[in-house]
Amino acid sequence: MKTLKIRNVEIGSGIPKIAVPIEAVDEAGALLKAKKASGKCDLLEIRADALKDCENIPNLMSFVKNVRDIFQGPVLFTLRSSREGGKYKGSREKYAEILEAAAISPAIDLVDIEYSSPFAGKLLKKVHEGGKAALLSHHDFNGTPGADAIERQLSGMELLGADIVKAAYMPLKSEDVCNVLKASHKMKETSAVPYFIISMGETGIMTRFGGEAFGSCMTFGCIDGEGSAPGQIEADILKKKMSEIHERIANTTVFLIGFMGTGKSSVASCLGRMLDADIFEMDRVIEEHAGMPIREIFSLYGEEYFRNLETEVLRGMKISGRRVVSCGGGTVLRSENTDVMHRLGKIYLLTAKPETILKRIEHEASNRPLLKGKLNADDIRKMSDQRRSAYEAAAGMIIPTDEKTILETAEEINFDIATGQVLY
Repeated sequence: MKTLKIRNVEIGSGIPKIAVPIEAVDEAGALLKAKKASGKCDLLEIRADALKDCENIPNLMSFVKNVRDIFQGPVLFTLRSSREGGKYKGSREKYAEILEAAAISPAIDLVDIEYSSPFAGKLLKKVHEGGKAALLSHHDFNGTPGADAIERQLSGMELLGADIVKAAYMPLKSEDVCNVLKASHKMKETSAVPYFIISMGETGIMTRFGGEAFGSCMTFGCIDGEGSAPGQIEADILKKKMSEIHERIANTTVFLIGFMGTGKSSVASCLGRMLDADIFEMDRVIEEHAGMPIREIFSLYGEEYFRNLETEVLRGMKISGRRVVSCGGGTVLRSENTDVMHRLGKIYLLTAKPETILKRIEHEASNRPLLKGKLNADDIRKMSDQRRSAYEAAAGMIIPTDEKTILETAEEINFDIATGQVLY
């Protein structure tokens, strides 16, 4: 996903940028709010629909210039119609006329265009001709569609040519918030432009401060408790909470455990790319440390020596950094190893049926010393059963992999990581 640089702010990288809307019926009140917001946000949103004479275009553009004299960062111009939760009740034609004026104002950097407007494509072109960035938006105060429908809506905005896409929905039940998060998570993999999706009200408040974990580029905060939509958080509190989440994201350690053949190495490689994290293959690290293959370590020194090397490698891991660790099948058989792993991050147990495991590893017998002479479903089941209690006691989450692709398993873990970073 590419980023968008507006003045001194890069949208689409790092911590989501905070926009504070200024709403007032007259210019004096709006300018006072702009002064209060200065220094507390990354972008200032002019909510023109709140002004009682917003259809007086010369006066409106003069007001916009006065805002620019107060706030030196990016300025977003929004005329939110009553159809999408705003105060503007004028005609669609007048809406378009006002936005065309905003498109040529030197005081404005970013223009919000409602995707539902019949003039959306024309307005987007005008905004680009004026040298501005276009934010296409969609607001639904009546409910929340499914995750796939949300993704299609945002993808449609992107295809129209938006520089940023935004959607906000009213949750009617907790599952609605999950749909917003799932759609945002999917957009993280597919969107070419910065985006953000909000679930409104108290029910969806986590989407306002947890956006970085799900790929959102922006969020909206308020000053003195005066927000423009339900669920907005004070800008300073929002900034603090998002900084905490950013630190957790930057220092995420994921441990994948499970019996051989459950997909740990393949999933680790896929998940590492998703998280932009370093990938640690425990067996490979141990081979490099010992200067010989795993099978020779077992042959020359035995299993106990190998387990000691595992513990040594784990203890040498730093607390900071983002990494995905694919552990050996017996790593968690030692409680001291599990203690180190819990201190550094979260443990995910991958499982599979013995028949699935046999199919996956039957051509790797020479690299599986513990299965020498036991490469059959019954022996795999016996050994797996012996380890099950240790695996399940160590795991923070158990994920069967039999019927899943590598990508599906990695996405399930990634979603759990993101949700956990937001909630905890």
